[in-house]
Amino acid sequence: MSGNKMMRSAKRGFGPLPAHWLSEQFTVVDAGYGQIAFYNARWRRFIRISGSNLKTTSTRAATNLPGHWASPRFTVFPAGHGTFAFHNTDANRFIRMTDKVMDSSATKDPQNLPDSWSWERFKIVVVSEATQKADDVSWSFD
Repeated sequence: MSGNKMMRSAKRGFGPLPAHWLSEQFTVVDAGYGQIAFYNARWRRFIRISGSNLKTTSTRAATNLPGHWASPRFTVFPAGHGTFAFHNTDANRFIRMTDKVMDSSATKDPQNLPDSWSWERFKIVVVSEATQKADDVSWSFD
C-alpha cells in the first residue's frame, strides 16, 4: 500500500519483514460475521475490492469500519501448504498478487478456488502478537 494505491513489494523470501517496510504490514481487524479486514496503520486505510481492482478506503481509524461497507470485508480460507486465500463475498473475488500488481481475481465462488491459482494464495508473516483475542476463535493463522 502506498497512500491510496495498492502495490506489490519487491520479491523476497518468506520470513521477517524489514522494520522499515510499514506499507506491507497490516492489522487483521474483526469485521464481524466471521470476516476480517486488513488495516494499514501507516496510511490509516483498509484494503478493499472494487471490481477487478484492489484499492484502499478513505483514511480512518482501525476501529471505524462502517457496518455497511462490504468491499473491505474478507473471508479467510485455508488454501493448502500453509497458505490462505482472502475472498470478498460482495465482489465474489479473491485478493491476488501477480508478478507485477496487486488486484483481484476473476469472479469465483470460494469453494471453487482452482489448485492452479497460485497468485491468490498467501503466507502470513506474524509481525506482532494480537493485543486482543476474540472469544470465539476456532483456528488461527499459525
